[in-house]
Amino acid sequence: MQRRLKQSAMRFNFDPKMPFEEMCRQAARLGVVGFDHIAPQDWPTLRKFGLTPTMSLNGGITFENGLIHKQVHDSLVKTVGAALDECAANGCPNL
Repeated sequence: MQRRLKQSAMRFNFDPKMPFEEMCRQAARLGVVGFDHIAPQDWPTLRKFGLTPTMSLNGGITFENGLIHKQVHDSLVKTVGAALDECAANGCPNL
């Protein structure tokens, strides 16, 4: 089946009491391609169900210390570089 839309999900789209593995099972059943903002330690669970880590939270970037703040650029260069390498090695297209 050719899917026109490639929709991702987030944990909060599901019942907070639902185990992550069950979220993945249901997301795959519904045709979701992956999850946003899933930590790298949970990426193997995504792959178990044919899902992709579509956006990583890795790299130490938050809304409070984002790249728009010039004073944190030097400290983020190291963490973001490592996170980009990890994303690339694991098929996560966005950081």
